[in-house]
Amino acid sequence: MIIFINVILIALLYPAIKPPNPDGPVGKMIPVTTPDEKNRVAHASGISFIPPPNWGQIRDLGPEKHWLRIAPRGSSKRRDLAVLIIGKVGAYNHEDRLPDRNDLEQFKCVKFQGFPAYERMVVVRKDSFDDPARSDYELYINRHGEWWNVHFLISEEMTELPAMMRKYINMIRFPPKAVEEAEQSMKSEQ
Repeated sequence: MIIFINVILIALLYPAIKPPNPDGPVGKMIPVTTPDEKNRVAHASGISFIPPPNWGQIRDLGPEKHWLRIAPRGSSKRRDLAVLIIGKVGAYNHEDRLPDRNDLEQFKCVKFQGFPAYERMVVVRKDSFDDPARSDYELYINRHGEWWNVHFLISEEMTELPAMMRKYINMIRFPPKAVEEAEQSMKSEQ
């Protein structure tokens, strides 16, 4: 019985006495401040973005793969409560592909940075006793025949992308296509 009481006390008190996150403050699932251009980060693949405050890059596949994943800074023992994934369709694996025509009919046609795009936000899982809710925002952009995907996952039930998160997504810059790079290179040599 004494062991059981000690375990309960430790479980209740540990969050109050645990050491601070060595990486810095914990990030919010939805940023509350607007993007600041001075915080822009360029990925080796050519993607650049402005991470929300206290968000950190978690995973990238290197400069040859146009794919990265960032999330609010937090305890490594918790699951990520929000994640932003930016990538070229097909850059991660064979399952990372453009939805078929029937799936795209469930998306709204929009313009993103002047390019044709498809977006949607859906509740994937409702909140339950043992699992938090999960909603997914997906944006597919056709940039001169190259398809890109921006995916925002959040542990809340929502059917509309929060306005502040949209501001951050709108600030993403994609690398030029190989053809555009070659043309720019030729112009600079002349």
